[in-house]
Amino acid sequence: MALSRQVAVNSRDTSLIREASKLLIDSLNVAGWRATGHETMAHVEAARGRWGAAKRDIAAFQRLLPDGGMVTLGMLTLTPAAPEYGAEARDVRERLTAWIPGTAGDTVRRLYLLGMFAARQGEHEGALAYARALDAYTPRSAGADSSTLGPEARDRALSVRAESAWRRGALVEALRHLEASRPERWWALYTNANILETWAYERFMRAEILTQIGRHDDARHWYAALRLNERELVFDAIAQLRLGQAASRRGDSAQAALHYEAVITRWGNADADVPAYHMEARAALARISR
Repeated sequence: MALSRQVAVNSRDTSLIREASKLLIDSLNVAGWRATGHETMAHVEAARGRWGAAKRDIAAFQRLLPDGGMVTLGMLTLTPAAPEYGAEARDVRERLTAWIPGTAGDTVRRLYLLGMFAARQGEHEGALAYARALDAYTPRSAGADSSTLGPEARDRALSVRAESAWRRGALVEALRHLEASRPERWWALYTNANILETWAYERFMRAEILTQIGRHDDARHWYAALRLNERELVFDAIAQLRLGQAASRRGDSAQAALHYEAVITRWGNADADVPAYHMEARAALARISR
């Protein structure tokens, strides 16, 4: 079972990962393995633009592991695979506000997610209040993760400040906050790491900011690295679109076409309420094919 899942993960093939996840869900009467299957399936469905299916697996994951499911719901809603910020995201934010985490680590994650949602909604003073709470966070007990939670909380505060600055259009400030974080924490690349642990959203944010300030070569490397485990495939459609755009700017139409075709393959059956990356890719492909 573990070997078949590892082969699927290494392949980055969403159909294989889905099959391996279904085996975990259907074949084992072990809550932890079934939870892992639903969590992985949620990421895979989101990576295909199937947000409705992703939400069903998140709900199943939450029934098995409520705190882990809440973190996954919050993180996936922040990603570019989710619908544009609107009523659904505001509902997730309300659920995060009402959530009482069971661990110190989840307390930090809750503050981080609430800060990110506040910044996304344009409530920048509220976002900075969450950043200050993260800066001041001290674990109340000496648990296994107490020595790292303080530094992690301060890094999460920098992420919230970066998100707020980015959404305000203060790109240089946003990049400065990201660069002040400890980059070595962004590479927890063991297979089972979730996108919060790999700091995937921060890496995506950095790539987007670099693109927006015209540092396209630097951005290209960050986009290309956004598929280091199966959960990070939720960034793949937009990353491939950006890589296609970068290749077009370089005049490399053949490489651009490969990236645009990858977007169409990945996102071709996406739900109607998620961003239409495949339509952008088709239009770009038509332009370079003339």
